[in-house]
Amino acid sequence: MKWIRVILVLIISVILLAVLYFSLYFFLSRDIEDVRVKGLVFDSTEGRPLSNVKVIIRNERYESDAGKMNYDEYLGHDQIVVYTDSKGFFSCELKKSAFLWLIFSKAGYEKYIEPGKNTNKNMQYRIVLKRK
Repeated sequence: MKWIRVILVLIISVILLAVLYFSLYFFLSRDIEDVRVKGLVFDSTEGRPLSNVKVIIRNERYESDAGKMNYDEYLGHDQIVVYTDSKGFFSCELKKSAFLWLIFSKAGYEKYIEPGKNTNKNMQYRIVLKRK
């Protein structure tokens, strides 16, 4: 009788762990809606804001442009280009995003690639570019 209880507890535990795993998988593997990407870019030596920095935002989505969804791979891909203003500020709104990375470039400075990150509603960056 004791072995039956142990086996029953093990079976229930395995079922609960499987349900938890798949719930987390589908919760975490989804596009975030209405994402705001913003940040500031500064010069490394003087610490002043840099204007006219080209910021390439590479956005990956689980949903394709045609509306097809796949939680195993990114079907939607966007590339948005923005430039910093006189205060070194840039911003962009994304309708949907799951993963993104940014590339910063300006003449006279080394290109900087921000490592990719899973997306949340408010993505904020503070970037310092080094002179060549």
